[in-house]
Amino acid sequence: MFGKNPGFTIDRTGRFEGGKIQFKLDVQKGIIRSAAVYMVLSTGSPRKKWLRQR
Repeated sequence: MFGKNPGFTIDRTGRFEGGKIQFKLDVQKGIIRSAAVYMVLSTGSPRKKWLRQR
């Protein structure tokens, strides 16, 4: 498809000590049409403990 710019999606997930983070991008004709970031915190996470104290 030389000369064409097909659409694609990017979905990346990473883990860290406090949980998981996920990035999603929808790209059409070289332009990001939508983006989303999801974060899942583990139950032992300092952030969740902080939230429970409030």
